[in-house]
Amino acid sequence: MALTKKLVLNLMKAAVTLGILLYLYKKGMLDLTRVRAVLTSPSVVATSLTLLFSTNLAGVVRWWLLLQGQKLKMAKWETFQLTMIGVFFNTAIPGAVSGDLVKGFYVVRQQPDGRGKIKAFTTLLLDRVLGLSALVCVSFVAMVSNATEVLHNPMTRPLAGLITMLWAGVVVFYAFVL
Repeated sequence: MALTKKLVLNLMKAAVTLGILLYLYKKGMLDLTRVRAVLTSPSVVATSLTLLFSTNLAGVVRWWLLLQGQKLKMAKWETFQLTMIGVFFNTAIPGAVSGDLVKGFYVVRQQPDGRGKIKAFTTLLLDRVLGLSALVCVSFVAMVSNATEVLHNPMTRPLAGLITMLWAGVVVFYAFVL
């Protein structure tokens, strides 16, 4: 009985999703020509999926290490599952912290003594700080590798200054913390 109920529920979800996509397509709000162009190139699809999986896997490992540092018991597979739940909520609900709230709730709930709220949310905060720092560093490296183009364009010079200041802030922050 439970299997039938689950199957019916999943079919209803698929029907609603398909209905929304058809509605958007009929109203001209969904352009599938670009999607078709991307999907016909297997190398682009493979590269995209590999990069997507790699970034999510790196996030899982980073958060799992933070959880271990706080002595919070969480298996790697559970960390992966909670990260994917967080990715879903960050995508589906406006605001970038909704997934973190859900992940924090489940981590606290899984602790044997019911404690660890501060530790759980500390890992999420540190995860955000590390992720933001990595984005700033990647932006700085990309800017430096294209420095001639960035500096010759008057539109990108202020952006280059901002990225440089952010990178310097990250370096100073970690030098101070460490």
